[in-house]
Amino acid sequence: MAELGGQIFPGPARQPFETWQVGAIRLPMWLPRSGGDPFRPWVAFCLSLDSGKLAASEPGSEEEVPSLLERALAEAGRKWRSRPARVQVAEVAWAQALDDLLSPQGVAVETRSALPELSEILARLSHRAAPDDPRPGPLTGEGVTLEDLAAFARAAAGFLAAAGWRHLNHEDLVRIEAPDVDADLRQFFVVHQGGRSAPDLRFLADPEAVPWEEEEVWPDNEDEDDEDDEGLGDAGEWTVELLKPWEAPPEDGDLWERHGLPWAGDGYIPVAGFWQGEDFRRPDHRQLALFEGLLAALAATAEEDLDSGRWEKRVATAGGPLGIVLSLPDVLAPAEELPAGPPVIWRILERSLRDMRKRLGDGDALDLEKGELLIPPAAVAPVEPETPEGTSERQAEAVLDRAYAAGGRRAVLLAREALEIWPDCADAYNLLAVRSPDPESAARLYELGVAAAERALGPAAFAEAAGHFWGVLETRPYMRARQGLAESLVEMKRFAEAAEHLEAMLRLNPNDNQGLRHSLVNVLIGLDRDAEAWDLAGLYPEDGGALLEYPRALLRFRREGDSVAARRALKRAVQSNRFVPGLLLQTRDLPPPSPFFVPGREEEAALYHVLSCETWTGTAGALGWLRQRTAPPPKAGRKGKAKKRKKKRR
Repeated sequence: MAELGGQIFPGPARQPFETWQVGAIRLPMWLPRSGGDPFRPWVAFCLSLDSGKLAASEPGSEEEVPSLLERALAEAGRKWRSRPARVQVAEVAWAQALDDLLSPQGVAVETRSALPELSEILARLSHRAAPDDPRPGPLTGEGVTLEDLAAFARAAAGFLAAAGWRHLNHEDLVRIEAPDVDADLRQFFVVHQGGRSAPDLRFLADPEAVPWEEEEVWPDNEDEDDEDDEGLGDAGEWTVELLKPWEAPPEDGDLWERHGLPWAGDGYIPVAGFWQGEDFRRPDHRQLALFEGLLAALAATAEEDLDSGRWEKRVATAGGPLGIVLSLPDVLAPAEELPAGPPVIWRILERSLRDMRKRLGDGDALDLEKGELLIPPAAVAPVEPETPEGTSERQAEAVLDRAYAAGGRRAVLLAREALEIWPDCADAYNLLAVRSPDPESAARLYELGVAAAERALGPAAFAEAAGHFWGVLETRPYMRARQGLAESLVEMKRFAEAAEHLEAMLRLNPNDNQGLRHSLVNVLIGLDRDAEAWDLAGLYPEDGGALLEYPRALLRFRREGDSVAARRALKRAVQSNRFVPGLLLQTRDLPPPSPFFVPGREEEAALYHVLSCETWTGTAGALGWLRQRTAPPPKAGRKGKAKKRKKKRR
């Protein structure tokens, strides 16, 4: 048992007479474990039978229970400024450990077969802490056994460890061609929930079973009666999710713990089920075997399979061997049969402005009465699949327009086609990098994009356009590629390399149209280059948004501690966005990722949480200072109000 500095009780002011009871319970919740699987924490409690007061330890693992008991006693002695005459405990092993510690301090340790007073309190606490989750457990599916569930768990672990599926995302509709399955299990998407490591599989009802074109299932007015979306509720949706144990139904976590089922990846539990409105049901034996086989088939899938558009895998399942044929309809369909995707406006704008400037540079006159400075209507129409005439650059850009409009795996194939036509098409590399499965792959593609853009621009452009680089439209593919490279390096925690790229881009374009300063200031803080970070923030005094105000406040604290100036800086930061402290202190859940944000809203706070590069956790005392200075003021009690009234009468 760990000692807490020898004596754990303060010196008694009077002869001790109280009886305390100590015990520990395992909470019905889960906590992450650094470098290991999640665990259900134990907490020790100390009850004074004389006063009814209760003290608790911090959570810990099962191996730490004896130490937790000691800490609960120490906390009780500190809070109550007292010591007991005797301590009662129900477990013999715990009693022996406590006796070795407390006997030298004159405290008797008694072993009791039961502690009804403490047990009743602990039972109530455990019941209150139990999550209210109506989802049934996985063994409620008809015919599902523990062996089926273990096989499903192993398939999920293999799936998450594989690489091929990571080239799929929510834009890729995958169809199950074989075996013959129910209509609502014939096609699915792989959905990444804010990260690359824990995707979901979401199934869609078969188009033949649910004629989306004929049924109005998406009402324009969400406030209308529920009858308007009755069709959607009837359709329902199958999902296979990878969840942390605190996100999964409680019964799943209990089964994983009780039977030692394998975790997937970094402590994930696979949860399969059918959602229909608020109702949730589990798959039966046959459906669970299909999900197991599907995960195994995706784990065996390579990128070359995706490029082919149709592939077959034979896998073993708890229900026997299974041959699964998967396909990507958008890859297999002829281009002329695919619906035209929406045009990508920024590409149309940039290309139109480049063409206009080129015509002006060549001496051509633009007829303002004919609206030639405006984007022509044809420019916003989808590009025809036929190869346009002209230079290889124009041909490649036209193909890339189709790639950005198409999305999914077809976008990848079209981006590669654009590079075959014109190897210096940097935005094609940028598109491929966005679709890459991991930051290492993305960084390699962005590096190729930077090199391609440098070749396309030529060395003269860097000398002539320095200082206003973003204003020259031809430089933007280069700036996008280099920004992507820097962000990938930050994600890999290669901060020094990322700082070099970000600083170089700001020298080229001090106006910082891309907002690079918001990433660089945190990278510099992470590298302990505070003086440079402070100078950078000073270059943009007009930027009073949260993405720069919070780094300013942190820099003040790192330099001066809890100074008046640091408090003022933190106050300005909180005024710019009040949601950031909750995310940094983990008292508020992260909102879903969004490419857009409104200043002062949760999406901006989530972006800062990502950009901050853990600078607050890496600064000693910073989170404690943030918690203290952003905590709401205590409410005045009756005693305080009475004093105020009395003072007022005088």
